[in-house]
Amino acid sequence: MAIDDFSIYDGPVSVNNVNGNELSFSIYPNPTKGEFTLVAPKSNESINVEILDTKGQLIYNKVMTAASARINTIDLNTIAKGVYFVKISNEDSSKVEKLIIQ
Repeated sequence: MAIDDFSIYDGPVSVNNVNGNELSFSIYPNPTKGEFTLVAPKSNESINVEILDTKGQLIYNKVMTAASARINTIDLNTIAKGVYFVKISNEDSSKVEKLIIQ
């Protein structure tokens, strides 16, 4: 068997952000003892904030309306130490960051 005709494609194979509405946010301190600050992006639409454990179970959920404050203190002092995932999303995109509770 021989291959006589082939070509090498040198271009993008995927596009992550077609509409330019990529979400970004920050959480600090991280690691934390349970209380941390989440700074969400300014947006003209609501943003959903979810915190999930490593099994995917929902630990915390809050909807930030377009008019609500974008800097929020979240208190998770009552949950077990470990690794969690903070996910923010809107209708167009989502972003996940790892959170460590010590």
